[in-house]
Amino acid sequence: MPRAEKGALVHFPSLFRAKDQELWDQQMKQYMTCFDGMMVKNPEQIAYLEQIGYDGTWAADYNVYAYNKEAKAFLRNLGCSFFVCPAELTFKELKERDCDGDEMLVYGRIPVMTSTQCLKKSAGHCQKTPDLFKVRDRKGKEFPVKNCCSYCYNVIYNSVPVSLHGWSEEVRKCSPASVRLAFTTESNKEAAAVAKRFVKEYLWGEELGEPGYEFTRGHYKRGVE
Repeated sequence: MPRAEKGALVHFPSLFRAKDQELWDQQMKQYMTCFDGMMVKNPEQIAYLEQIGYDGTWAADYNVYAYNKEAKAFLRNLGCSFFVCPAELTFKELKERDCDGDEMLVYGRIPVMTSTQCLKKSAGHCQKTPDLFKVRDRKGKEFPVKNCCSYCYNVIYNSVPVSLHGWSEEVRKCSPASVRLAFTTESNKEAAAVAKRFVKEYLWGEELGEPGYEFTRGHYKRGVE
């Protein structure tokens, strides 16, 4: 699917174990009929697509770590159609890597941990029902947790979202084909307000003040420590 077109991709789960393949074997025919392609999150999923002879569009999410031009070329040779820029690189590193045609995350909570140790099960409260709850660290910060019961794992998200509001010029210098707004814990009203704000800045060029929510700039300026 060329990046200039609209389309819907199926996102693979964050973890992909041998027992999960049976479920995907049952669903793949429907996925290929109803969706425009696949978004993979790890090498095991790339191997699975090759194993089943999938010849449609697939993209590499930022989890796949296409850190440089060589990694991008390797994945492209495997059939990758487009990439989501790694969230760990700085703007300087992204420019050197070349983001032309890629997608860049400009808003969203980044997972800090993906665990097979279900927090609800460990606490004796497993109801085998997908849920979104919060845990609090010793400093009082709250981290949203999503339990993915279909595949039995937890995703623990950062306490605040990455937000590149006010940095549209920096993002443009990296030349991505599209930007991503990733919503997790936001209400419909909150998600609409965030989307409207980014449209005003990134599409209409408006200069806006602070957004009114707590956020982080991620690694885009300071890099990985």
